[in-house]
Amino acid sequence: MSETAERPSAYVALGPQRYRVTHVSSPMLSGISDVAALGDRIVVLRRQAPELVMLGLDGTLLGKSADLPHFVCGHGLRAIGAGQLAATDMDGHKIVLFDERMRETARKDCGEHPGLGRPFNHPCDCTRGPDGRYYVADGYGNSTVHIFGPDMRHLKTFGRPGTEAGAFSTPHSLLFDSQGRLCVADRENNRV
Repeated sequence: MSETAERPSAYVALGPQRYRVTHVSSPMLSGISDVAALGDRIVVLRRQAPELVMLGLDGTLLGKSADLPHFVCGHGLRAIGAGQLAATDMDGHKIVLFDERMRETARKDCGEHPGLGRPFNHPCDCTRGPDGRYYVADGYGNSTVHIFGPDMRHLKTFGRPGTEAGAFSTPHSLLFDSQGRLCVADRENNRV
């Protein structure tokens, strides 16, 4: 391939909207960990800063950001309802919920005491189910999924490390399909 050849186009889907990926040179967008579409903007989670950066739907910087001073290593970001985001702090062992103005509305953490078999030990992702409960992929340390009530009270944990049915190896991402089933991206087992 010649040095002047253009890179092929890449695309990403955020909900029903599809976006063409362009290479970013802005230092405001270095170290991107995850992105989520929230209403009329795209929210970017930067890992190193850490902060949330707002973009227009056309990708232009809106000049707004929200610092995350209590985050150690931002990992996952997901729109979980009208005007709500869930952000996962992998190395800070916590899940934080934000409103549309990027104000923290709730937090669940382990008080800097991660442990095996209980929330949290390097969580990866958080989503809200059609039942109003929160589901957290506690992937890197526990290989489990935790379920929390709407009040963020821990209800149940399922899964265990392994390759057999009912086990995970780094559950990394979660979503509910159109039939209301929880889908778990079981990263190291290469399956959903």
